[in-house]
Amino acid sequence: MQDILRLLAKFSFIFLFIFLEALSFYLIVQNNEKQRNIFITSSNLFSGRMYEKVSKLKRLFEMDDLMDSLMKENIELREALVQNKYFYESDPQLFYDSLSLQHYQYTHAKVVDKTLNLRNNIFTINKGFEDGISKGMGVIEKNGVIGVVGKVGRYFSSVIPLINVRSSISVAIENNGALGSLVWNGNNPKRMLLEGIPKHIQFELRDKIITSGYSLFPRGIEVGEIVSSKVEPGSNFYTIEVQLKNDPSTVYNILVVKNILLEPTELLKPADSDGE
Repeated sequence: MQDILRLLAKFSFIFLFIFLEALSFYLIVQNNEKQRNIFITSSNLFSGRMYEKVSKLKRLFEMDDLMDSLMKENIELREALVQNKYFYESDPQLFYDSLSLQHYQYTHAKVVDKTLNLRNNIFTINKGFEDGISKGMGVIEKNGVIGVVGKVGRYFSSVIPLINVRSSISVAIENNGALGSLVWNGNNPKRMLLEGIPKHIQFELRDKIITSGYSLFPRGIEVGEIVSSKVEPGSNFYTIEVQLKNDPSTVYNILVVKNILLEPTELLKPADSDGE
């Protein structure tokens, strides 16, 4: 208490000066209409700007919740698309039966770590087997394909992205349906190689490359577009370069794709002879 009193006594003239300044300012504003209007206008402008700053800061903190909400809505819309349904067909050339099964389910996750400058790059996501993630599931984002789930932990999983020399996914040229494999040669992280397209297949530059539907992903997800092609001497196949639609370096919000019509691996194995 004595320290506080000594502090007040030491700076008493400063406190008195500030008090008198504030009192003078108050009397000027109260007794002069022009100054009062200036003060009110300035106060409104200052408070408005402060409110705008606080609102922006608040929206920034709410952005994660908003993104989660949008991703949930995106999942619902994706699961309602026809390509995510499996239809029982009485005659596939005539009509679809009304009976259908949900073919794919999606789980929202976030990339929490990634490497971009290696030949065997790895992304880490914040979902694991506690969230229903398992090895071999596909991973996509709003702009295209990301990769395939590799190792799975309890709360986190690693993803083998397209920009990994071990990655290979089944794709098709949209215009003609020709099937090939999309691989990376370890160079440009936005350029892939499309392999397995015979040289008699006709296509054009800028043709879109989509998921084939024969792998982990629903058919029709755009992966990129053809930017160059050539046939090496003595080869029967094209060397095709594909520009990715997405940018791996900016990936954050992703969807893990589960093909729920796949039977568990153990159910596909033949019965042991001892059990016969």
